[in-house]
Amino acid sequence: MNRQWYPKLAMAAIACVGMLVVDALPAGAHEASGFSLSCDTVSATIADTGTPDVNDHPITWNVKVGAGAFQAVPTTETTIVPGDQEVTLAVGDISSLTAGLQGQTTTVQAFASWPSDPTGGTATFSADVTCGSPPAPPSTAPQNVQVSPESVTRAAPSVSPRVVSPRAVQVGPRFTG
Repeated sequence: MNRQWYPKLAMAAIACVGMLVVDALPAGAHEASGFSLSCDTVSATIADTGTPDVNDHPITWNVKVGAGAFQAVPTTETTIVPGDQEVTLAVGDISSLTAGLQGQTTTVQAFASWPSDPTGGTATFSADVTCGSPPAPPSTAPQNVQVSPESVTRAAPSVSPRVVSPRAVQVGPRFTG
């Protein structure tokens, strides 16, 4: 191999390593742990392992349900450890996004972001959830049936000339010895 290629190869290798380091810095500056996902919330503990940055807050969860698009959801932050190595618990409310699942299982994806990195501060986490209950099967009974009271007409009894109406029988006291 010609020695004039060595400097060019060395520069290309340095450039590649430099690009890898630059790409890894934002992910390394914030570490997420304790990821949790339910039908109502998504949460993780996010540690700022780099220099404190005023643009680290507010933290926002971005959530995608099934084939839908990512949507920012209301997120609550609780500082667990203040200072240079700040640790924050970030909890996002996703109940409005999962309310319509009606017992179907789907994949939910989520990542946390903040103003200095709005397109993906953490890795995208994923979990399958089954939320709600399936709709009740349609009833086979007729709905809203109104029943009217039965009305029966009977013929009045007719009196035949041969039929004698009963009469009271008068009987006096009788002594038997």
